[in-house]
Amino acid sequence: MVFDVNLFTDTLREFEIDLTKMPLGRLSRAQVLKAYRVLTELQQILEKGQDGQVQPVLKIEREVESKRFKKDIGNLHLLWHGSRLSNYVGILSQGLRISPPEAPVTGYMFGKGIYFADMVTKSANYCYVMNGQGLLLLCEVALGDIQEEKNGREIKKPKRGKNSVKGIGGTVPNSDEFENLNGATIPFVVYDEAQIRLKYLVSVKIGSTLL
Repeated sequence: MVFDVNLFTDTLREFEIDLTKMPLGRLSRAQVLKAYRVLTELQQILEKGQDGQVQPVLKIEREVESKRFKKDIGNLHLLWHGSRLSNYVGILSQGLRISPPEAPVTGYMFGKGIYFADMVTKSANYCYVMNGQGLLLLCEVALGDIQEEKNGREIKKPKRGKNSVKGIGGTVPNSDEFENLNGATIPFVVYDEAQIRLKYLVSVKIGSTLL
């Protein structure tokens, strides 16, 4: 199966999703500053010889998502989320959703929540690339007060007074360098869909060295 960007975009328009091209040169100053860390990370990965190529960045606006977004929780972060190509029509029309109660619990490090990463390499592992083509979401996430967890366990929702869960990993992004891109990364988990706002869809041609 060959990924056709034009066909994919036309399909999204049929779902009345406002998905417009947003070249990096047209981003506002505030947007550039806010996205600097994550976009710089992606750029540095590619410049360090990784077999990858960034395709157009698309800006996403979902009115229902913007209205319900719980920004007052605070601690807003731009975080990565990866998923297989076949999931994106549903994601972009309905947003990221928590698995229903009847779905199996296996495979979730911290229970049924929506998982994000602060390093693109972690989310890229969930793209299940076809012909080297994958899609990554850059989302605005209201983390609020974070509950830190060292070991995986089933969590239905954060403790009282907490808004999200953070798995403590061994490698964190650094503004100067990335010492171990293939090491442990930090997952963030939210259990309320209203804490998420889709912001950008990044099409990436990913080689095996990036995954």
